[in-house]
Amino acid sequence: MSQITCKILVVGPSKAGKTTVANFISDISDYPAAEYRATQGVRILEFEKSVVARKRALKIAIQLWDCGGDRKLEGTWPALAKDANCALIVVDAHSDTAAQEADFWFTRFVVGSGMHPVNQCMVFAHAGGKEGDKAPQLRLSKQMGSVRTAYTNLESGAPQIKEQFNQLLATGLGVWLAKRDKEEQALLN
Repeated sequence: MSQITCKILVVGPSKAGKTTVANFISDISDYPAAEYRATQGVRILEFEKSVVARKRALKIAIQLWDCGGDRKLEGTWPALAKDANCALIVVDAHSDTAAQEADFWFTRFVVGSGMHPVNQCMVFAHAGGKEGDKAPQLRLSKQMGSVRTAYTNLESGAPQIKEQFNQLLATGLGVWLAKRDKEEQALLN
């Protein structure tokens, strides 16, 4: 098995649950923090995972970039996005502006980045820790129409969070591997 490093951005507005989702995915915590503390800049979580992508068994070193949602840091976002393999957009499922927020973050981090929206991007409409709480349907813009959306909740749907993340990881790596293979073929010819 060969080892590959995969950089995944976790972006979205403040208080959407990005850090809670990132902590859960990376097995740091199964519960939301008791008290909200905004992420300042970026927090990088590193862990390993075995994945099958393009019929290859791979051991992946994952860098999960938990990016603070404060828009005053917008000038730093191009540097954060550089060389990212995937983007996970986390929005508050109960916010009236969730779809607009998803569109904003999609425009800033995915559009123009070279990422394939269907395979290298996903939206988590996160319901926080509200057990049994039904989130309203998220209607994404036409620009984001094909981006996958998952409704996440640590209380009632924790396994789905990791399942959806694993799907994003596998499809995102598939795109990246295809691109890398094509570049290697071009060098050989």
